[in-house]
Amino acid sequence: MVRTRSDETRRTTSSISAPWLQARMLHQARIEQGMRVLEVGSGCCQPSCSTAL
Repeated sequence: MVRTRSDETRRTTSSISAPWLQARMLHQARIEQGMRVLEVGSGCCQPSCSTAL
């Protein structure tokens, strides 16, 4: 996890998954061509683009 924002008490309020972690999760999901995947709340298109490759 990479913290992108925190509040006045230093509590994380926003974060993104590190690219290596996204790749690991995609690998573990064993997504194959023809499968349909719903990506919710990622905030960016990096995981979607990675699966398209």
